[in-house]
Amino acid sequence: MFDKNEEYKKPEFDTLEIEVYLTTGQSEIIRRYLGLIKGIGGVTYQGALWNDDRSTLTFLAPKLSEIVTALKGINIDSLEEWERKSIKNKITRTVNALEAKVSERWAVNKNYYDSSVRRLREYTEREPIPYTPVLVCGQYGFKWEAHQEGRNVYLSYVTIAPVPFISLDGTPTIEWVCDNEGFYLSLGSGNDKREKNENRFGTVETAIERGKAMIEGYIAMALEKEQKSRQEAIVKLAEIETDAFIKVQQIA
Repeated sequence: MFDKNEEYKKPEFDTLEIEVYLTTGQSEIIRRYLGLIKGIGGVTYQGALWNDDRSTLTFLAPKLSEIVTALKGINIDSLEEWERKSIKNKITRTVNALEAKVSERWAVNKNYYDSSVRRLREYTEREPIPYTPVLVCGQYGFKWEAHQEGRNVYLSYVTIAPVPFISLDGTPTIEWVCDNEGFYLSLGSGNDKREKNENRFGTVETAIERGKAMIEGYIAMALEKEQKSRQEAIVKLAEIETDAFIKVQQIA
């Protein structure tokens, strides 16, 4: 079924927000050279709390190149010789972590969008699976179910249940009722609802035929709903493809 609430919004790299959780070593590099990072607009650094050594760096994906350039441009030669190797390794790990996070986030967002559009296209092209009314035995009667490919899809059901009563001449009699109430048996419970049902049938065969007509009506409504959903999906897919074509033309 087509989900009308799905936005199918194509991810834009320029607006992709990245949040990176930094290790202790990476946090040290960012804090130590925070001036370089602050010089790049749109970057937010959240320092670690006193009881937590994690820090976070938040920025829009396009800012990655500026941040990486700033970190790689740190003058290692200005440090004490004993510290150079350690700081250089921490800078490398920090740069790698930022680059990996941006690649990961972009891939996840893009794959999700591509998968959503692919499923939408498959839905519009797939032939509807037919429903089959199937009569099964119930707790104390029968039940019509709607099946697809041999399995109950719980679309709806029609219960065919007996209603015992005593006729005016004192003869015990059973009639049959079709409804959606299911089978209910509990200690001390009555059957008032079905006894008051005006559409009672004298034979189970007649009730079964009536129940079949009811389940076929539910199936017809489901098919109509499915057809409407499919048409909405086709319209949405056309909008997505048109929007994509316009953007390609603008770039060209």
